[in-house]
Amino acid sequence: MKEIEVVVENLTNAVFDNVANVEEGIESLAAMYNYTKRKTLVSLFDAKTLLVYKMFSNEILTAKQDIQNEAELYPALTPTLREGHIC
Repeated sequence: MKEIEVVVENLTNAVFDNVANVEEGIESLAAMYNYTKRKTLVSLFDAKTLLVYKMFSNEILTAKQDIQNEAELYPALTPTLREGHIC
């Protein structure tokens, strides 16, 4: 059984070396889901899940910054909030 766990650990690390975005990370985690309950692999999958969450957080921050930059470049196109309504 230990041999399988070593192979799964090596495979998971190799797969995540090539993960470029959140979608690929989620797909990779989903593909390995059957091994997430093994006691020796729990910390590995927790670390990879955290990596995907960090990637997601970075994508959100990047999108937020892009929106803020665009609002500064084109202030006339930015909606305003007046009396509880977007104008």
